[in-house]
Amino acid sequence: MHIMLGSQHVIVASSAESAKQILKTCEESFINRPIMIASENLTYGAADYFFIPYGTYWRFLKKLCMTELLSGKTLEHFVSIREDEIKCFLGTILEISKSGKPIEMRHELIRHTNNIISRMTMGKKSNGMNDEVGELRKVIREIGELLGAFNLGDIIGFMRPFDLQGFGKRNRDTHHKMDLMMEKVLKEHEEVRAKESVGSDRKKDLFDILLNLIEADGSKLTRQSAKAFALV
Repeated sequence: MHIMLGSQHVIVASSAESAKQILKTCEESFINRPIMIASENLTYGAADYFFIPYGTYWRFLKKLCMTELLSGKTLEHFVSIREDEIKCFLGTILEISKSGKPIEMRHELIRHTNNIISRMTMGKKSNGMNDEVGELRKVIREIGELLGAFNLGDIIGFMRPFDLQGFGKRNRDTHHKMDLMMEKVLKEHEEVRAKESVGSDRKKDLFDILLNLIEADGSKLTRQSAKAFALV
């Protein structure tokens, strides 16, 4: 079924057969996501894995995900981090239970899961206060909210330049904050890497992997595209 949302063409898969045609048989014709104002502003011109158009570079990023992020070797490399955070989680639960206070299980699960992700990504965890990791999480949450917000400019093309809902300024401000934080993390990693000796036992994280790829072939993965990739 074909409908129009403002100036945008929308196809609705109203049966299992049509869904199969879209998702499998003709996948390459439908694989690209629409370039929204938020995705363009917040992900370095839609340069991340979710929004970049299908093609050679998309296949390169997919291969990067499978070989560097989700491979058995990488997951095994980070197993000690997961084990450490599980111990911290159980210790926190035990400490709270001894005090007789109610345990907010959802809050604790989210906190320790986020710590696993941040340690695997940038080698740091949040201390629960206003620290760098906590601030980065706030910005990433804001990015998620802006990407999911309904923007009239995405539906009615001629309204894009007017920014009637004020999303344009929010997008730019949020992107600026996020870019400063990402750049700081990259520079910190570069400084540590420059000082460490050969054969160092420091636990490498996602940003180390990305810097290795930039140094190996900067034409494929630039500094900007690495920051966009880290948002995944």
